[in-house]
Amino acid sequence: MLDANATIEHLKKLPGVFEAYHVSMFTCYREAEDGSDEEITVEVLDAGEGAGPSRYSAIARPEDGGVAHGDPAQTVEEALSNVRWSELE
Repeated sequence: MLDANATIEHLKKLPGVFEAYHVSMFTCYREAEDGSDEEITVEVLDAGEGAGPSRYSAIARPEDGGVAHGDPAQTVEEALSNVRWSELE
């Protein structure tokens, strides 16, 4: 099994690399403003154990090409809550 933290630290030792993330991707569905179903791809970025309170961040991308970001957080739950979902409206 992949050790994401070790891989992140190894990547950051490569020439010119100053940030690295393990990315998990999820698909979810929600009701859009017009009442239709909307597919959203959510990426959760993990900067590794050494990132402290800014370890996780999330990006949401609907099918129509929009994007919503959130501020980094210490937990996945906080990172998802920080996404400015209203930017997808």
